[in-house]
Amino acid sequence: MEANQEKLRAFIGQRPVVVLGCGNGRKLAFLAPPRSKSITLVDLSERLIREAERNLGFKVKAMNADFESMDFSVFDPGTAFVMLGGTLGNLGDIRSFLGKIREVPSSRLVLGLEFLEKNGPDEISPILREYDNETGFGFVFGPLASLGVRRQDGEIQVSFNRSESRVEEHFVFSDARALERLANLAGVEADKVRRMLLSSSLKTTFPEFCAILESGKMELVDSFGKRASRICLVERSPNQ
Repeated sequence: MEANQEKLRAFIGQRPVVVLGCGNGRKLAFLAPPRSKSITLVDLSERLIREAERNLGFKVKAMNADFESMDFSVFDPGTAFVMLGGTLGNLGDIRSFLGKIREVPSSRLVLGLEFLEKNGPDEISPILREYDNETGFGFVFGPLASLGVRRQDGEIQVSFNRSESRVEEHFVFSDARALERLANLAGVEADKVRRMLLSSSLKTTFPEFCAILESGKMELVDSFGKRASRICLVERSPNQ
């Protein structure tokens, strides 16, 4: 464990660190005591940012923002971006995100991901059952609930998108009036929001993940951890 932690800290070095989707910060213990010039926590939830700062035990910068749509030119050259807890797999377009990382000169990327062995039905079925529960539904349904949508206005469907290697949760409207209200609120046609993606989570094998990195013009420098759960150290491909 100590050898892996030192390997990780050597990869980060004295770089400024930006934690994307920091959550409550409990997975960031390896950053304490900090060796970097600065640490910035980015999350949509101000409450989670405050909780993460308490769990880290030292003062950090904070940005209450959606990092998937933010301008990465605000970050310093050489920044080490950290994404743990499978956050990468929740992005709508991973390759586009990797492109944003590449735009920051000399940047590096630390990813925490869980991998499948073969991506077969025997692995996928138990995962789908884990997602198909009321506790998880309450979390992903929150944004729709804030817009006045009720659970009885439709149903949540959990499925595996094999072409994208993702577990996806959709809300499918059955109440026509509720659908029309949301469509009017969003200013779009009803068919655009009839089946809404609530969340997605990358569930892929390690070789498939490496192929995603390569297509995004990034490369894996090193990885460590358990076979299914690993920390991956990534940087821009040298020929890019």
